[in-house]
Amino acid sequence: MEQLVHFGVWSIVPSLVTICMAIFTKRVFLSLLLGVFCGMMIFAHGDLVLGFSLTIDKVADVFKSSGNTKTILFTLTIGGLLQLMRYSGGVNGFVYKATQFFKEGQPKSKQRIQYFALVSGA
Repeated sequence: MEQLVHFGVWSIVPSLVTICMAIFTKRVFLSLLLGVFCGMMIFAHGDLVLGFSLTIDKVADVFKSSGNTKTILFTLTIGGLLQLMRYSGGVNGFVYKATQFFKEGQPKSKQRIQYFALVSGA
């Protein structure tokens, strides 16, 4: 049986690094990778080479499960489609149409909002 090792306050550092990086850089995958690296550096007691090696091993271990791999690929596909919509102007077109939809009939705004929620899937 594996012996548990307690790292005390150091155990919250990877989470804080990940959250702060995600907020300030708005790059979630990079922030998560840096958080894993920080955790592995703490686990390796500051050894840079071992921490880097453990990070690569842990990231590769995620892809051993087909469910994890499918989830990651699905997430990347949806993200790619959303970026494609953004660059092609689809989001701006949707916002324009929604704005026009709400401006037309102010007396029926409650019904329009309910209809819009139904159509948009919210």
